[in-house]
Amino acid sequence: MNKVKKLVFSSLLAAIYTVLTVATPFMSYGAVQFRISEAMCFLPAVMPHSTVGVVLGCFITNLLGAFSGANPIGIIDSVVGSTATLLSCLAVRYLFKKIKNRKLLGLILPTPVILFNSVIIGLELVLIYPPATLLKFLSFAGSVGLGEAAVLYTLGNILLYYLLKKK
Repeated sequence: MNKVKKLVFSSLLAAIYTVLTVATPFMSYGAVQFRISEAMCFLPAVMPHSTVGVVLGCFITNLLGAFSGANPIGIIDSVVGSTATLLSCLAVRYLFKKIKNRKLLGLILPTPVILFNSVIIGLELVLIYPPATLLKFLSFAGSVGLGEAAVLYTLGNILLYYLLKKK
């Protein structure tokens, strides 16, 4: 794929991520999020160049959430959440290359996405909404992880199955 096609592809992915999230604000923002778009974190497993589009989509989505009022910490979350998404996509790609038993992918690939988002977003929330306590962090991290797990083990695995079939 040449540079122009990669740029267009990344732009389309960013737009799709943004539309999927913004179209469902009632479940995309808040303490427990069920962002349908998070299933796209599995795309780098098969298409490494998709990482840019997914991360950019996350950044734009959180920024739009800030300006619309749907995400009160959106500007900070644009940077922090996008970092968690970037690390997630890189880890998914790495694990995909290392795991030879394709039947285990659906169980293992969600793990880094859930962990990175739970820990990073959990820390972000506990620092933004003081006092910072271990119990509060565990609560935030747990709610973020719950939403991630629900999306990734359902929609994410459906997407992964489709990608592996097409490959």
